[in-house]
Amino acid sequence: MVHRRIMHPIFSPFWTFTNSAMDYFLFVLIGLLLFLTITLQTQARTITGYSPRLAWIRGGIYFTSGFILSILTGVLPALFSKPIATAEQVSNLYWWLFTFLCISVIYFAYFYLWVKGTSHTDANCTCRRFYSSACFGDLAKVKSSSLPGQ
Repeated sequence: MVHRRIMHPIFSPFWTFTNSAMDYFLFVLIGLLLFLTITLQTQARTITGYSPRLAWIRGGIYFTSGFILSILTGVLPALFSKPIATAEQVSNLYWWLFTFLCISVIYFAYFYLWVKGTSHTDANCTCRRFYSSACFGDLAKVKSSSLPGQ
């Protein structure tokens, strides 16, 4: 009797196309990553000093890379498929108190400490800079929390 050994590939496919919204989001992110990388390469040659535009392009590359990694490892789909809070947490008063405390600290830091610590030369510029920085910070937090091992 001849025994056949079934060979499994060493690198099994870690992602397959399932025609879901997450798959299309992944393709959009890959396209955006390519666009930002090409834009960075063409823009970086002409600017010699600090450029907020280049900083946002580099940030966009960082964010899209993180989200792509998050999708490919299955972390982002798992985040969307599970509830934010369990029934036990929702019924627990301490969970609500600590959640409220965390949200309060974040908003205090964003809307009081950050604004107070930012240099104020022009009110409109400071306001635009605040919203731009807040958007950048929010994207960084969402991306970092969706990476595996965080």
